[in-house]
This record gives sequence, structure tokens and C-alpha cells, in this order.
Amino acid sequence: MREIRLLGPGDEEPLECFLAAHPNGGHLLRANLNRGGLEDRGAPYQGTYAASFSRGAVTSVAAHCWNGMLLLQADEAAAGVVRVARRALAASGRRLSGLIGPWGQVVWVAWSLDLPQDSSGLDRPQQLMTLDLMDLILPEPLARGELVCRRARSSELELLYNWRAVFEAEATGLRDDRRLRTGARQMIDLQQKTGDNWVLTRGGRLVAGCTVIGETGEAVQIGGVITPKDRRNRGYGRAVVAGALRDARDRGRARALLITNNPAAERAYRAIGFAASGEVGLVMLDAARRDSKHGRDTCNSDRYGVVSCRADRGGNDDADGSPGRLQVGRS
Repeated sequence: MREIRLLGPGDEEPLECFLAAHPNGGHLLRANLNRGGLEDRGAPYQGTYAASFSRGAVTSVAAHCWNGMLLLQADEAAAGVVRVARRALAASGRRLSGLIGPWGQVVWVAWSLDLPQDSSGLDRPQQLMTLDLMDLILPEPLARGELVCRRARSSELELLYNWRAVFEAEATGLRDDRRLRTGARQMIDLQQKTGDNWVLTRGGRLVAGCTVIGETGEAVQIGGVITPKDRRNRGYGRAVVAGALRDARDRGRARALLITNNPAAERAYRAIGFAASGEVGLVMLDAARRDSKHGRDTCNSDRYGVVSCRADRGGNDDADGSPGRLQVGRS
């Protein structure tokens, strides 16, 4: 019989085994697990994890993280990932701010939660790209020292806050408002504490930035590659990524991952050695929509988060595996 339950301390080994078998799609989950563990106190990198098991082995997992993002990975039918997603959401007590995972699984979960069809990221998948760091190609200006890639300094954070906010608004279609800027500041501050903010300079002037958003013992994932509009089309984006990855390689990491839905960015990443490896779903929910009701079947409150409860699309699993109506509340 298939079991679906919440995870806690003591479940690390079967979850780690499952995620190791999914080195691309499960990378962020694994990186968060390594940093935050399976307890959920609302701290950075923590989340409420739910998983399905078959004969003692994990077959799908969902984590509703501290920042509202729902991370997904499954190796079974779509119904399985929907059930674990709904179980994690019901138990977390958080708002849902977005979803990330393999494209087909994200689409199924978004559909089951009755998310707005025009939610940012539901129109098309992102391209997952991977790189063996032994094959990293350094752009010539970086190799010559004309461009310098290094970790960001505290004196540069105000500029990075603005860059991040503008980038998020442009990339996701969300409004550049106070909430978005507060979130951008919080993420930059968090990543600064762990040394994950990287910048590219030319003649001492900052021209681009990127972030390491997830790292395990063997791999790093890059995100938030930012080049201000007046400095684009000069190779700065690929150079800042290559510089951050050169450091990761020197620290013993073997692989790199990133996702993009921008054809020009994809060409830039191919130029430093990346290759396409699959499709990822990255859906971001507009803050205004998260604060408004979508109809009588939507469970929505500041206290419990935003989760669709349409009974005809499944819910928490009963012992026999049959769907039940999702109840949103504290576990």
C-alpha cells in the first residue's frame, strides 16, 4: 500500500536517497535539506515536507518552503505529486507564492490547485541547463582579467537590492512594488550571509551579478543572473556565471545547473559549456492574487495561506488512497 505522510527528523536517509536519484530536478530540494533539515520552524531553507512511500522508499516529495515556494519532485504518476503537494500545503500554514519542479508535475499541481491560468510561468516551461565543470569555458575577457568576478561586498548591497527587484519584476511579470522590493532585499541579505552573491566588475565598476541559489557536495545551481539594461549584449551575464562557477570548481564541485526561458541567455550559457537537459516549471503568483479570493472553492486567508480546495481535483489521501477534500490549517 502506498503511504503519504509528512516528513520529520529521522526521514533524511530515504529522502536523500530519492533526491540523489534525481540529480537535476531534485537539486534544490536536496540543497535546502542539507541547509535547513526536516524541522520546520520557518527559518531560511526550511520547509514542510510531505512524501509518498512505496515499500519503504520515497516515490514523490513536495516541500512548502519558508518563502512560500512549493518544490516538487516525483517519479510516479501525476496524481501522486498532486497528493503530496496538497498534503504539504495543508500542513505548512503558509501562503503559496509559487511552484518549481519538473514541468509536467508543476502543471498538474497548478491545475489541481485551480491557480489562475495567466499566472507567470504557466504559459511555457523553462529550459534546464547543466554543465560538467571540467568543461567550463571561461570568456576571454574574464580569463585575461579585464573582467573580475568576486563575491559581493556589503557596501554594494543597496545597488544589488535595486538590481534584484527590477530583475524579478521583469522576469516574472510581478509588479515592482514595496512587497516585491522587500522580498528582494531579504533574499539578497540572506545570500550575503552565506557568501552566495556574486558580482562582475569592469574597471572597478559593477556591471552584472548572479547568485548561487543551491549547493550540495557535488553541484551548484545558479540563479538571479542580472545585467542592467544599459550593459547588456556585452557578454557580462555569461562572464559572471563563469566566474562564480570557476570558484565552485576550485572548491571541488563537479556540476552546475541553471534554468532560463530567454533564448539569448540560453545562447550565452551554451557559449560557456552548458547544454539543455530538460524542462522545468517555475510559476510565480502575483501578490494581489494571493490576497484575493478566486471563488467559493478557494481556501484563502492571511493565517492559513492560499490553496485551492476544488473537490473534483483531488485532495489529501485517505488510507485507501482515495482523494478527500483538502483542509487548510495548521498541522
